[in-house]
Formats: sequence, structure tokens, C-alpha cells
Amino acid sequence: MTEATYRTLLDRALTGLEMGETVVLDASWRTAAMRRQAADVARRTSADLIELQCVADDATVARRLQQRRSDPFCTSEAGELIADRSSGHQGQPVSCVHDVRGGSIG
Repeated sequence: MTEATYRTLLDRALTGLEMGETVVLDASWRTAAMRRQAADVARRTSADLIELQCVADDATVARRLQQRRSDPFCTSEAGELIADRSSGHQGQPVSCVHDVRGGSIG
């Protein structure tokens, strides 16, 4: 996703939150700066922010990518390029991960 796409996603989230809606921002949020922008939107609207970090081993990622390639109805943009960028330590680590109950687990 480009910076402009993230900006649009955050703008739409802000609008929804201001209207009292629940929003889910499904993106890689690879940099701390991007995650701070999402946290700022939550803060500005007094919304709870729950960050989730999904982790999978290389074999699982390869299997899921193959399944997506063979699914004619799959609209995900997460392909090999995204997987390559997300592997290893290329992204900035998340400092604290929350479980779905909102409790700190790391």
C-alpha cells in the first residue's frame, strides 16, 4: 500500500469513528510512524485501539499464497512481494502486541 492509500484508510476510519462506528484497519502497518498515525486517529476519537501482529512460518506463507493464486475470487493484494517485504526484520518491530481482550502480551 502506498502512503496515499494509508492516508485514505485513516481518513475513512476517522469519519467512521466520529460517526460512532467500529472500524478495522487491515494493513501491514510496517513502520512505527504509520502505526502512530493510526493510534492518533484512535486517540482523537476516544476509540480503543487493539493492535494485532500476525506471524507465520515460511511454509505457511507459501501455502497461503498458493491458495490465493488458485482462488479466482480472491481480492487480496498480499502476494509474494508483500510476503518478501514482511519477512525477516525489514519492518519496524511492534513494541507491544495486544490480544483480542486488550491485555498486553509482549
